Amino acid sequence: MRHSIDELLIILSLDCFTKYLWEGEKESEIAFIKSTARQEFKIILDGEDNYFMNADFSPTRLKKTQDDFYEKISESLGEIKTYYIKEIQNKIEEKSSSNIDFIITSILSDLLWLTHEEFSQPIDYELLEIISKIDSLGISIQETEIDREEIKRDWTRADSEWDLFMKKKSMFEDIDNFPCLILYRALKINPTLKFIEKCHENLQETEFFKIINFVILEIEAQEKIKPNELNEIAKTHLERYIKLPSKSQQKNRGRQGRPQI
Repeated sequence: MRHSIDELLIILSLDCFTKYLWEGEKESEIAFIKSTARQEFKIILDGEDNYFMNADFSPTRLKKTQDDFYEKISESLGEIKTYYIKEIQNKIEEKSSSNIDFIITSILSDLLWLTHEEFSQPIDYELLEIISKIDSLGISIQETEIDREEIKRDWTRADSEWDLFMKKKSMFEDIDNFPCLILYRALKINPTLKFIEKCHENLQETEFFKIINFVILEIEAQEKIKPNELNEIAKTHLERYIKLPSKSQQKNRGRQGRPQI
């Protein structure tokens, strides 16, 4: 098992990287993610301050850390946020899903731009109203620009209590910019995931499901014209959003399972 869960915790825990990962997110959710990441990373360090020397890199420990972290995130923040964080971890591992991402992104982009001729199904009035609402909320599919020099500057200037602890010379030995190297990979995440997360957060459930179902039906139509195994994978990715617990169920589960920050 790769060390990507540890690398994920490192960047999620840092105050200086918040703006790169969580711009526009709720402060309470950001605080919870950072707090949970810090708790798990402290367990890894076991009271020490040298990650490479003191951490246990056994598959058993890595799996336990990953399971514990995602259980806490899922219970308190729901499955959509959990999916998004898992995709950040996938990018850290440099798992490639760009072709699948392109299938979903191209359909959503055409829908937002109302490129009718590209679709096998009509865009009805209800869907037009949802698209208008998405536009009025300022939700769009935007690529993340990676300014490596700015990231390095923010890391160098970081001065919060936790960031200074992570910047100790002993923490990452002679790899001073180790967290920056992780963030460079993490920021390659598919912007459609952020778009879907924002839609789920701001739309009514019926509106959200209508958007997702529209994209699924378009993928099915594409598969009939030009079969491609990636279509089925893309469809499976979207279907998980349909199978989520309702927002009220997630809130109730979050209140029951939320640990102290």
